[in-house]
Amino acid sequence: MKHSTRRRGAILSLLAAGLLGSLVALPARALNAPTGKVLLTVSGAVANANDNRAASFDLALLQQLPLTSFSTKTPWYAQPRRFSGVLLRDLLAGVGVAPGATIKAVALNDYRVDIPADDAARDGAMLAYLLV
Repeated sequence: MKHSTRRRGAILSLLAAGLLGSLVALPARALNAPTGKVLLTVSGAVANANDNRAASFDLALLQQLPLTSFSTKTPWYAQPRRFSGVLLRDLLAGVGVAPGATIKAVALNDYRVDIPADDAARDGAMLAYLLV
């Protein structure tokens, strides 16, 4: 399966990212509370919150979303590696984000980027939580 450089860059830049948003709300539905270490927080006008108007995810909650995987070469490894995680569009749907929103992503190393939610739906950006 061939992936564009842009898509791979989006996926890699979002590895282990903290996610903040300026988001448009959809009708609310229950979102379970995390029981483990919180790895990801989506804030803003999220419709499906579980933590004081934000949606917080531990690994178990992320693993409840549909899993996707792909293999690719990177500058850091000699052989192709397999990345697994959740499509950003599935995550956004799970927390109730409407099309047209802008995602303000902040990674653990403080790298920041604005991503149109429509790009996440169209291009298949992924939040990887497993590298094999």
